Amino acid sequence: MREKRLLNTFREFLPANRTPLLEEAIRAVEQLPGVGKWIPSGPFMANMIPWEVLWGFPLTFLSDVPSLHPLRKKIGSRIGNSQTPKPSDLSEVSAAALVKVLGARQLESIKETNSKTPDFRVWWEEDLIEMEVTKADQKNTLIARSAAVDRLRHEILSFARQCDIVVHVADIPRQADRQQILEAARNVEPGTQIEEYGRWRVRAETPCREGNYHVAAGQSDPSPAWWPEMGVVRMFSLEQLVGGPEPNLVHPQVRVQFGTPFTSYINAAARKADHFQGAGAVPFVIALDVMSLPGAFDFFPRELPKYLKDWPRVSGVWLIHGPSFVLPKIGWTKWRFIENPDARNRLPEKMLAKLRDEPNCRTYDLMSN
Repeated sequence: MREKRLLNTFREFLPANRTPLLEEAIRAVEQLPGVGKWIPSGPFMANMIPWEVLWGFPLTFLSDVPSLHPLRKKIGSRIGNSQTPKPSDLSEVSAAALVKVLGARQLESIKETNSKTPDFRVWWEEDLIEMEVTKADQKNTLIARSAAVDRLRHEILSFARQCDIVVHVADIPRQADRQQILEAARNVEPGTQIEEYGRWRVRAETPCREGNYHVAAGQSDPSPAWWPEMGVVRMFSLEQLVGGPEPNLVHPQVRVQFGTPFTSYINAAARKADHFQGAGAVPFVIALDVMSLPGAFDFFPRELPKYLKDWPRVSGVWLIHGPSFVLPKIGWTKWRFIENPDARNRLPEKMLAKLRDEPNCRTYDLMSN
């Protein structure tokens, strides 16, 4: 049968201790309308978890939502044509599945028309809620900042300093700044710092780590007094060598912290708030896929409330990260609901109470112990 073609292709390569969910997710993909005779090209390896499982996983929670057929068909048709599903379509499926998992009684996908409508109607017990889903992507400003920092960090590492170099830079460095930062990184002595107040600081530190494999990502070095605390998303970049014949040799690190304006993160939600697509008579929620935004769960809770004051038609914003693999698990590694206390249509208290009691992570086993 056609609906077993994909599963049969993978079966001999899947882990022997797989849970039923892994096969259910593969089956959910092969049963999508439009997939047809499509088969992934490989290569396949023993004990693999196919990345197609990420597509099928949320669909396993939505088999009782017939109104999703047009969306399922859009996803399946692209797969059948050997194309990756559109990220916006996958975001809708992810948000719908998470809402069901967290307690929604019923969900309905709304057919697209010429008039403005939300993506979903959601019933939480007897209360109706409208939900619009959008995916927040990295903007060119963040991409440019990240690329500039990568080049700066790599050049500093090439100096082969025998100490850690820690850089704070408030914005994309101008050429003159960049040259000054490089000069400071080449000459600064351990335990001292050189800075251009308000723009950059370079500090040298003697490593206090053991072994030659240590890489700690996401750490936060003490910030300069002038470092902006509001309106800026703080990003972190690290580079070091690892390994080598001397196991006790500590390799120096280059750590760079830089900022990007929070406005580049908020744009996707702001567009949905400004171009309102709800009826206006029931609570309206924006589900925001933030998988592409580093640090989203640190900065949205801090910065979003001041925007919500100007969005009275928005009852809350749902931050969603996932589904993704955290092997041997799969799921939504983070989610958070931010209520708008100034909304015209307040969300039902039973829903808010349920969400407050839920852990902000929902994952499921793909393999058993």
